[in-house]
Amino acid sequence: MIDTRSQETVETIEPAVDNEELEMTESSGFLPSHEFDPHAEPEAAVDTSQPELAVETAVPVVAEYLDEFADPVRYDLEYGSQGIDLPFYLGLATSAAEGTEAGAARVLDLATGTGRLALALAAAGHKVTAVDINSGLLEVAKAKDGADQVTWAEQDARAVKVRGTFDLAILAGNALQQFLTNDDRAAVLASAYRQLAPGAALAFAIRFPHGVELSRRAETPEIWHSYTDAGGSQVVVSGTQRYDAITQVMTHETYRQYAVDGSRAATPTATALRYSYPQELVAALTAARFEVEAMYADFNGTPLIGSTAPTASALVVVARKPQKAPAKRAAKSPAAKKPAVKKPAAKPAAKKAAPKKPGSKKAKKK
Repeated sequence: MIDTRSQETVETIEPAVDNEELEMTESSGFLPSHEFDPHAEPEAAVDTSQPELAVETAVPVVAEYLDEFADPVRYDLEYGSQGIDLPFYLGLATSAAEGTEAGAARVLDLATGTGRLALALAAAGHKVTAVDINSGLLEVAKAKDGADQVTWAEQDARAVKVRGTFDLAILAGNALQQFLTNDDRAAVLASAYRQLAPGAALAFAIRFPHGVELSRRAETPEIWHSYTDAGGSQVVVSGTQRYDAITQVMTHETYRQYAVDGSRAATPTATALRYSYPQELVAALTAARFEVEAMYADFNGTPLIGSTAPTASALVVVARKPQKAPAKRAAKSPAAKKPAVKKPAAKPAAKKAAPKKPGSKKAKKK
């Protein structure tokens, strides 16, 4: 499952839906239907004497945001052909294939969705195993041309167990952001690490955490993109957004309307994306025993540095499983006993001359 919305300027529109149907409560995790007034007085005073420490409990549950993928056919029509990242991942697979006996890389596509990248990589001659937790998305993928060249597995990316090891693992389309907690993200990274061969790479991309985007609260739907549905009609996709700086989770409510008259084309859906910062990802990958190889500001391989970060269209990461597992510290061997140093034997004390007895034979000098 992927989210491939680009980070571009969007237009504002009014949703052609009834306010009563869209009304949500703050406690539900969705956006309220009323307009946000930054100057409004709070309804009640907030007691700040006891700060809330259980941050993790405030993170939305992933299952609450899977309705975006409930219609696999619509999802594929909307996202199945977007491929700005395809040349990048194909290049990584080509590099991974160098030196292999078959001349093809073994690729693990985690959260494959409807197989957008898996099918393209298989068509290029690579051996691909594609994993997703959504059976509906996988059924759409399996019906496509070339699907018989891919091994499909309905599994959770946090606990993948498939046969063999891989030269490359990918998480495309902001898929890693759909794992909202530190524990879930760590589980995905650990799962990828287990399936990779020594020296193999893990590559993924997420939306760059631009401060302007995260700080902008959009209560009125803004146009994101459009697509053509199964009947040939153009559908305009728009949505709202709200960011929680504590959990680092952006929640979206998405609307789809026919361009011709603004009528509803699909039921509004809710999604949530966890944002991560570059150094945060370095720490998470290091904890998972990966070595970070590169970070890019886009899929063209532009290095992520101070001058490119402000205009980064994505945060693209390549990490590698070490050729050898980190060496374990050798147990300290008992210290060898030093040979006893013999002390030099003490010299015998010199004998004192015995006093001469009277009547000695030696005559005294006169």
